[in-house]
Amino acid sequence: MVLTPALSLALASCGGVAALFQDLSLPLPSLSPQKSGSVVLIWGGSSSVGCSAIQLARAAGVEVITTASKHNFELCKSLGADHVFDRNSESVTDDVVRALQGKTFLGALNAIGVRGTVEACIDIVSKSEGKQILVTTLPIFWPLDRKAVEVKNGELSFFFHMWYRRSGTKP
Repeated sequence: MVLTPALSLALASCGGVAALFQDLSLPLPSLSPQKSGSVVLIWGGSSSVGCSAIQLARAAGVEVITTASKHNFELCKSLGADHVFDRNSESVTDDVVRALQGKTFLGALNAIGVRGTVEACIDIVSKSEGKQILVTTLPIFWPLDRKAVEVKNGELSFFFHMWYRRSGTKP
C-alpha cells in the first residue's frame, strides 16, 4: 500500500494549521465562523498547503486573498478564497497590495516557497498595513532582502530541510 497521498494530505493540513494559527495567530476555526474583519494572504492557493490554508482561514472567519494560475481560480474560490489573483501577471504584487489597502492584515503564508515567490510576498507584506510577517513552507537557501519583514520558516520547512539534506538537492 502506498501512503504518499495520505501523507501529503496530513502534511498540507499540518502546514496550514501551524502557519495560520501558530505563526500568524489567526482566530481558531469554527463550524460557524464569525467574520473577524481581518485578511490574510495565501500565496499559492491551489497548492496542497494553499488549499488547506484557504479552508482553515475561512473557518476562522478571516478574509482570504490568494494567488493561483488562471485555470485554478475557480478551485480557490470554491474553497473559500474571497479574491484570487493571477500569479503570472506582471502586476500581481501591486494588485494584491491594492486589495489589502484599508484592511487589518494578519500576515502572509507562502505555500510555494521558491525563489521569486518569497520575494514577491516580502514586497507585498512590506507595503501592507498590519503584521509584517511572512511564513514560508520551504526553507530559504539563498540571500534575501527581508525589508524589515519577519520571515518564518513554517513547520513543513523542517521536513523539507531533512529531505533536501538526504537527497542532496535544493529548491
